[in-house]
Amino acid sequence: MDSNILQLAEQYPQISLTVRAADLVEFGRALIANATEALKTVPPEEYLSRNEVAMLFNTTTQTIYRWGKRGYLRPVMVGGAVRYRRSDCELILNSKTRV
Repeated sequence: MDSNILQLAEQYPQISLTVRAADLVEFGRALIANATEALKTVPPEEYLSRNEVAMLFNTTTQTIYRWGKRGYLRPVMVGGAVRYRRSDCELILNSKTRV
């Protein structure tokens, strides 16, 4: 097929296509390759302990625990230990939301 299937679908969402199996396989491989490449550019998530988060917010570990109970800052279990996503902490630090 001369045109990219994804481009056709985006330009003409109501179009009906007859696609050769080889073209469909090629399309699938291209999607997988693009997704794999995109995942390589995503930095790994960093997880912080309750003590690290308390220091980051200049508060106590009890406050961090309470925030978790309220759903303000959700804890994550990592290997049986309570951790907090740095990205979640950054969102709170950069927002105007009050606890």
